[in-house]
Amino acid sequence: MSELQTLVTQSGSGWRCLAGYRIRRILSADLFLDVAAAGSPKPQVGVPEHCRDRWADLAGALAVLPEPTELYLVFACNPGGARSLPIFDNGVLAVGRGRTRASAMKACQRAASDLGRLFTAILDYAEFEPVTDLEGLARLAAPLSAGCVSELRRRQERVHVGMGKRPKPPVGGFAGARQPRPAATGSSLEVLHLFPWVPSDDSWWRLADVMAKEPGATGLVIHARGWNSAPAVCREAAHRELDGVERVLDMVDGVGEQKHHMQMRALTLRNEALLRLSAHEGPMIGARV
Repeated sequence: MSELQTLVTQSGSGWRCLAGYRIRRILSADLFLDVAAAGSPKPQVGVPEHCRDRWADLAGALAVLPEPTELYLVFACNPGGARSLPIFDNGVLAVGRGRTRASAMKACQRAASDLGRLFTAILDYAEFEPVTDLEGLARLAAPLSAGCVSELRRRQERVHVGMGKRPKPPVGGFAGARQPRPAATGSSLEVLHLFPWVPSDDSWWRLADVMAKEPGATGLVIHARGWNSAPAVCREAAHRELDGVERVLDMVDGVGEQKHHMQMRALTLRNEALLRLSAHEGPMIGARV
C-alpha cells in the first residue's frame, strides 16, 4: 500500500481519504470474447453481457465484505485545446472516512487493498494500476468537486391501475419544479412505484463521444457502497410500496367491469414490490450516479 498516493480532506465533521486505481489498459474485444466464452456456460452471448456479469460479480463481492467498502467510479474528460485531442481519465477511487485524519487514512488503505484484490480476481479484461502521484490523484478526483452537478435517479411515478385516463408523465423523464405528491384517497387506484435500473448494451464509446464534444471538463461519477443490509429508510419505503399495492388489490376486488385487467396490473406491481423488498433483506450495494 505504500505506493498508493492518498488525498485527505475534511468532510463535514470528519475526514475523507481517497486513494486511486487507474485503468491502464483493456483487453481487446476479440480476445476477451474468446477467453470469456471458454469458461462460460453461455458462450453465445456478446461482450456487453460478459462484462456485465463481471461487474455484477464485483458488486456481489463488495456487498458481502465484512467491512463496508465505499468507492467512486470516475470517467472524466478534459478538453485538450484547439489543436489537440481531449484527455480522458478514468479509474476507481477507494474512500475511507473517519473522525480523525489517521482513522480516515487507515480506512482508505483497507478499502484500497480490498478493491485491488477484487479487481485482479474478477475484472479479468482490465488492468488497473495504482495512482502514485498527487497531481494524478487530484485530477481523477476533480469531478467530485465540480461546480455544476446533475444526479440521475431511478424513475418514480404513480402508476394508475384503473382503466380510465391518467396524467401524462413528463416528456423525456424531465419535469419542472418538484410538485407535492398527491395524497392517497380511498378511491385512488394508483401506486407510487420505483422502477428498476434497466441494463443497456450501449458502449462507453457513445458516452466518450458526447463528453469529448463538450466545451469544458465533464465527468461521470458512480458513488457506490456495500451494505450488509439495506438502510432502514430503504426498507421502510419498500414496505410502503407493497402496502400500497395490497390496498389497491383490495379495492379492485370490489370493481365489476374490467376487474381481471386491473387485477393483472396490480399483481404485476405487487411482484415488483416483493422483489424490491426481498432484495433489501440481504447484503447489497447502493449506488448513485
